[in-house]
Amino acid sequence: MHQDAYEFFERFDHPHVPELDNPFVRSALSRWELAIPGGLEYSEEQTDELLLAAFPFREDRVLPETAGEIADPLMGQDPPYDSWRGHRYEMHGLMRHAYRLGLTYVVEYLEQEREVCAAQCAYALALDCGEHPEVLERAHRENVEDARKVAEHFAGKEATGV
Repeated sequence: MHQDAYEFFERFDHPHVPELDNPFVRSALSRWELAIPGGLEYSEEQTDELLLAAFPFREDRVLPETAGEIADPLMGQDPPYDSWRGHRYEMHGLMRHAYRLGLTYVVEYLEQEREVCAAQCAYALALDCGEHPEVLERAHRENVEDARKVAEHFAGKEATGV
């Protein structure tokens, strides 16, 4: 919820947004964090530390796409950490909405998906920080092998005229 509020209020403090003339509105926007109860404010670094503590690295649970895209980043796409973090925030919003509607069974279902997003976010963070380089080396080799197979497949189709 803190991140959601931060992103909302951040929109008003952007170079592409006209300056706010009303000093009361400017004051409220600059001090919105005062509305957060004590102990509930988290920086991004604190959130990252909590994610890493909650989801210790497990190579057997890292999705191949997560490791593969860190090993060989895809042009024009967000890095896995950013993507998983975004999915996690979206999941939080969906869970809050379902809760407001009284759909506790949906919240319970979404919790499983939230855990997957949070775990992949933590694993991507660990890999981005240089932990477990062997995982990235293996992912790179698998990416190269997959690319070779795709090239062979399409070369075979061209040779047969398909």
